Amino acid sequence: MSLLRVVPDLPDTPAAPAPDAAPAVAFEHVSKAYPARRGHAPVPALRDVSLTVPQGSITGVIGPSGAGKSTLIRLVNGLEHASSGTVRLFGRDVGGLSESGWRRERRSIGMIFQHFNLLSSRTAFQNVALPLAIAGEPTDRIKARVDRLLDLVGISDKRDRYPAELSGGQKQRVGIARALANDPRILLCDEATSALDPETTLSILRLLRQVNAELGVTILLITHEIPVIKEVCDQVAVLEAGQIVETGSVFEVFTRPATAIAARFAVAATGVDLPPDLEARRLAPGQTGGRIVVRITLAGQTGVALARLAAFGPACEIVSARIDSIAGRPFGVVLALLDPATLPLTRLRAALPDPRFAIEEVAHVA
Repeated sequence: MSLLRVVPDLPDTPAAPAPDAAPAVAFEHVSKAYPARRGHAPVPALRDVSLTVPQGSITGVIGPSGAGKSTLIRLVNGLEHASSGTVRLFGRDVGGLSESGWRRERRSIGMIFQHFNLLSSRTAFQNVALPLAIAGEPTDRIKARVDRLLDLVGISDKRDRYPAELSGGQKQRVGIARALANDPRILLCDEATSALDPETTLSILRLLRQVNAELGVTILLITHEIPVIKEVCDQVAVLEAGQIVETGSVFEVFTRPATAIAARFAVAATGVDLPPDLEARRLAPGQTGGRIVVRITLAGQTGVALARLAAFGPACEIVSARIDSIAGRPFGVVLALLDPATLPLTRLRAALPDPRFAIEEVAHVA
């Protein structure tokens, strides 16, 4: 279903931002600390964060619990205010907005929550209609818009159902329709799929991608779930202890991480683990000899690389392999057991079709 056929008052195609257009969101050296309790120092949540979210992008922020993700996203809709630094929306410094100014600003910002935040006493239709009613839209326009939004998210047949009668995925579809009610320029997703099963998560992420592609809505998404970033995001920022430690395209960050925490996320997203039988044969640190387990990261040309590895025969025993895609680009990870006497690492590297492929020694095994 094309969103452009069902959402009223939209152009035939979303206007692409001009090449020099201001970012949808820009954090410039932003820090946030929460007030101290008596006898305690202030609690820092964000430290000198600089990050840009291009117009029309889907940008993900990933980090462990307590990294500051929720604080970051709440600075965008004015539920929190920076202790220092500047937050800009479409080039405008919003740090000095009054509460009434924020109420106006929030009409262009949609919010999707982890636990849906639907009103239990209202039907799906009434939940989606609520932002429009608060904005003072006439009844006939509300009905037309809500009917189309429910059709957009695929639950028009649930319009009169209450949240208790809906599945988790259906509730989140109501939440997405409600977030789109006021035709926002930005959608903020706060762990939007964390309460859903994998199949439902995938369907919701595909819906978000469709919304982004056809309506041109910028999406800022925070999550601790690597598959979410991998499935839907264009770029990613890695947040650790309140600091942005790495940013870039999803493909580059997950295939060539530059920091330890990004590498851990990358292995979880793309890696293969050392099998238990090889783990039991691992030599102690400092010991050498035996055979070497290597992890080979293939960013493109996966078929050619696998064929060349197989050509080495017993000197390069493929233990496990995973071929996947990230942001639509081919990607693979191979664990191989090498006999260094017959296949030195230099020879293995020279045989791979791309010198940028990474070879990492994982362990020496007996």
